[in-house]
Order: sequence, then C-alpha cells, then structure tokens
Amino acid sequence: MSRPHERIVVYSVEGVLSRLPRYVVTALQALSSSATVWVFVADETPGEVREALASLADSVVQRPSTESAADYGAMVARITDLSGYDEVVLTGDSWFGPAGDLGATIDRMTARGHDSWQMVRMGSTPPEEFADEGFPRPDAPWLWTSVRTDVVRSPLWERFWAADGVPPTERERELYERLSESGRSVGIAFDIGDRIHADPSVFVPDALLEAGCPLLSRLPFRLYPPYLDRFAVVGREIVAAAEAAGYPSDLIWDGLVGSVPPKALNTVGGMLEVLPDSAGQKQSESALRIVVLAHVSDLPGAEDLFGKVDNLPPGYDLVVTTGNGLDAARLQRLIEARESPRLRRLEVRVTPKSPGRDMSDLFVGCRDIVLGGEYDLLLKVHARAAPHKTMNALRYFRRYQLENLLETEGYVRNAIDLFRDEPQLGAVFPPMMHIGYGTMGKGWAGLRDQAATLAAKLGITVPLDRVSPLAPYGGMWIARPDALRRLASHTWSHRDYDRRGMGERLGRLQERLLPLAAAQDGYHMRTILTSEHASISYSALEYKADQLLSTTRGWPVEQIQLLHRAGWTGYGGVVALTRMYLRLNHPRIARRTAPLYRVGLRIFPLVAMARRGVRASVVRARRVRTESREDR
Repeated sequence: MSRPHERIVVYSVEGVLSRLPRYVVTALQALSSSATVWVFVADETPGEVREALASLADSVVQRPSTESAADYGAMVARITDLSGYDEVVLTGDSWFGPAGDLGATIDRMTARGHDSWQMVRMGSTPPEEFADEGFPRPDAPWLWTSVRTDVVRSPLWERFWAADGVPPTERERELYERLSESGRSVGIAFDIGDRIHADPSVFVPDALLEAGCPLLSRLPFRLYPPYLDRFAVVGREIVAAAEAAGYPSDLIWDGLVGSVPPKALNTVGGMLEVLPDSAGQKQSESALRIVVLAHVSDLPGAEDLFGKVDNLPPGYDLVVTTGNGLDAARLQRLIEARESPRLRRLEVRVTPKSPGRDMSDLFVGCRDIVLGGEYDLLLKVHARAAPHKTMNALRYFRRYQLENLLETEGYVRNAIDLFRDEPQLGAVFPPMMHIGYGTMGKGWAGLRDQAATLAAKLGITVPLDRVSPLAPYGGMWIARPDALRRLASHTWSHRDYDRRGMGERLGRLQERLLPLAAAQDGYHMRTILTSEHASISYSALEYKADQLLSTTRGWPVEQIQLLHRAGWTGYGGVVALTRMYLRLNHPRIARRTAPLYRVGLRIFPLVAMARRGVRASVVRARRVRTESREDR
C-alpha cells in the first residue's frame, strides 16, 4: 500500500499584520486540511496576531522585516527537515480563496506527476508600477507554485536563488522557465494566458474564476486605477465573479482596506451605489437601532433638515447640538411641534461654540453616544451657515448632502440594507462634491502632511491617497459607531479645535481621516447617490474631464503621468511655466533649482502685495490731487 502524498505549504505574509484579516483565516483553514502549513511573518508582527496564526498553522516563523515576502529560498532553508514530504507549495497572502474546490485542483495536478506546477501562467513582464503616484510594485508573496522536494534539494534550486538581478517578486515566472529549460516537467493548472491575456491573474481574473480557478489574485485591486482603466479591468465585475464562485465579497474588502488607499479602493472596486428611491422587495421594518446626531447653528435650515431625517424608519433617536440655550429652546419647540410618530426620543444639548463646529460636537459633545454601544447606526447631519458661499452653491450643497443620504423613505431603507448585507461596511456618504466647489484635485486642502502626522498618532498605517482622500467632505454620513471608535476613543477637547490657530482645520482633518481610521479596524466605505444626482454629477464630471485632457496625448493614465511630472501650474506665469518645462525635459536642473522656486513662492506674494499697495497709494494720491483741483 503506497503512502499518501505529503506536502508542505510555505505561506508568506506581506508586511506587518496589525490584525488578522479574515481572508487569511479562510485560506489557512483550507490549506491545513490537506498539508503541513508553515506561516512566515515579519518580525515586527504583534504577538497576538502570531498567536492567532499559530492556532491555524503547524508552525509560525518570524523572518527579518528587511527580507522580502517573496524570498522563498531563505524561507525554505529555515525548514529543518523536508524528509517525508513530496512537494513544497510556495504561496502566501497574495490571493483570496478558495473560490470553489481547491482540493480538486491540487489532486488533479498531483496526479499528473509534474516536477513543478503553477496555478496560472505568469506574464512575461510584471504589470507597470507607478511609484510617483503612490503605487509602487508591492512586495507580495507568490500566487501559487508547487515544487517537488527533489527539485528543492537540487543544485538548480540553489543556483536559482543565488542568482542576482531578479527581484524576488518576479522570480515566480522565472522559476517556471528555468525548470522547463533544464528538462524538468512543469505544468499550469489553468492555462488561459495565450487565449485571453499574457497575465490572466491580473487582467482577466474573472475569466479564471469562471474557468474554475480557486484563487483570486489580490494584485488587480492594488494597481493604479487609471492603469487598470486602460485595460478595462473592472473590479466590480471581478467581485461579482468571485461571489458567483461562492467567495464572499466581504472577505475581499476585509483583505484590501489595510493596504490600498481608500479612494483608490473605492474606484477600483466600483464602490459607488446609485440607490433607487423606492423600497426593494427584500426590505422590512428596520430592527437596527439608529441615532441621529444633528448639529444646528443655522435655524432657518433646521425645518428642512428634520423633514429629511424623518425619512428614517420608525424608532430612531435624535440628539441635537447647538451653541446657546435660546437656540436650544427654539429647536426643542420646533421638533416637538412636528409630532413625528417615527421619533422615539429627543435630546437637545448646548455645546460651546467652537471653530470645530459639527465635528467638535460629534467627538466631544456626543462622544458618550458614539462610544456607548447603544446603537447600530449613527446618522450625522448638520444645518450650518456658510456665508462665504454663493446662494447657488449653498443651495446645491444642501440638496446634494441631504438628498443623497435621506431623499425618500425607500431610499433610506436601501441605504440601511447596505449595512445589513455587509457586516464590515463602516460608513456611506455622498461622493466628493464638484459642482460649485473647487475640491477636485486638492481634496486634502493642504492638510495631507498634518493628516499623516495625526494618522501615525492614532496608530493608522493605511496608506494615504496622494491627490485627494475618500472622505465625507460635506460632513454628513451614516456609519456604524464601531467604525468611528478609533477617532472617538482619542480624548479630544473643545480646546483642541482652537489650539495654536488650528481652528476648523482639526475638524477637516477628522473628516478626511474617518475612512482611514475605519479601514485600520477592517471597515470599508461606500459612496451613495440618488439617480438624479448621479445624472447631474456624471454629466458634469465627464465634460470637465474631457476638457482637461484635451491638450495632452495618449491614454488617460499617460496624460495624468505627464501632468503630474510637470507639477503645479500656479497661475501659469513665466516662472511656473519655466519650472514645468524643466521638470519635464531637464529634471536634474529642476531638482537643483527647486529650493530657489520655494523661496520665490514665499517672496512673490509679498512683492505682489507691496506692488498692490504702491498702486493703491498712487491711485489715492491722484484722486486727492484731482479733488483738490476741482475744489479750486
């Protein structure tokens, strides 16, 4: 009687895991049922994560953080005894799965008796990287390569890992070619590369899933969105294919939120939902406990605000904050006069007036509610004056924010059902407003460096978007309180919003950090629109993008790269245009002259101010002389 086929799985984990993602747990549970599993983690991985991994694997080994997550030569060398094993599988947390029957695929390839086999054919070259845009090639583990132990013991294996010049992440495609050239038998479990694309795991993963491949590569979700756009890689279709194969989408988002900038993930995943105004058939009376936190400093806008809030399912609680007792009394009477049968409990709180406005009221004045554990969902809204905005911009801002959260009873129930369907959905809010506002392209509002500092202080390691973050810019959203817990647990005070001239900037920082803080704890975001606002927004956005890209050649990804290399245009003056020319054509000179340009940025406004002052003085002097002559 022949002995069973024995294998070791070398499962490498990229980077440092601050928490154990559920997709890794699912993968290890599937692997451990038919193999001896060794998990290799960076030496900075927290002890509680290593302990959790130890319950899922036979061995957990720390590797130096300086060592690549794809350096399998070093990892296999740390396994003291390969005797008694027939093959070594080189893989890691670079895939979601299994989607379908992984065991059947392994049995099929084992029966063929190859010296080595890969799950899918690798492309001849890796996908492009865009380091300047914040998307360097990740130091990711291999997808799946199985090698017989006699190959691992051979001189060929030793020479392969001793060779210089090939990055570890690119060696998976190289190993297949080396073994084939040496006369070894090699195989591909799902070989659709020649028929569809040279690198199917990246560019057509949905076709692989439909062909029965049990693994879905994480890489397509981690590449630069305009690059994926060029090749029509649609993340929403990929996720749908994974769900059709039996793999939950929630595990996909859980495995991406910690490593992909939130706005990029929202784009790649197609995570904008255009919700219908009417209730779907699956909807029923909400059993979720909902609280509304409403900051009101503009009493004339309160009536419309509370009218929209009343589209919530019956049984919600309302907590209103305002800056003085007189306004509090007026708001109390206004709400009570409405006699809404849907409102369960009302509380009006008087909070100190602060530059932080609604954000200080949330994280200081209502901190007890956010952290109290009494509610399943929290709706944050406000009615505040914006005297620096035009009437049209202010009117559309209010429409955009309130209607995209609370348009009708059916619409609200559809939004709530998103949370019911996705346990790790942290918050929903309208996308960045771009009509009447110049937010696009500068959503950080000059606060990115401060955001990075505050994120580090809060223990947030999720990468920040380079240009604009995914954020509830209007300050209104529906969220799970647990998704706000990291921000709310920090002991803020009203003084923080005044300290060192911080003003309302801290509130803006908190808005922009909300998706990052939630992602750190495993929650993903979605943006939502009504069909009317989707029509308005898309039409305007398409026309603006068409105009902006009309003077540059190539695909959008190439046009964007060109514009990024050229850099900040300023007001298009001779200095800015010269600097752009140097950045594009003489980057070395541009780097050397950059300090002079930065000095100029400080001096030129002062010079311009002085020139305006001189001109004003000349004008005043002329006016005085003219008036004197007229008097005579």
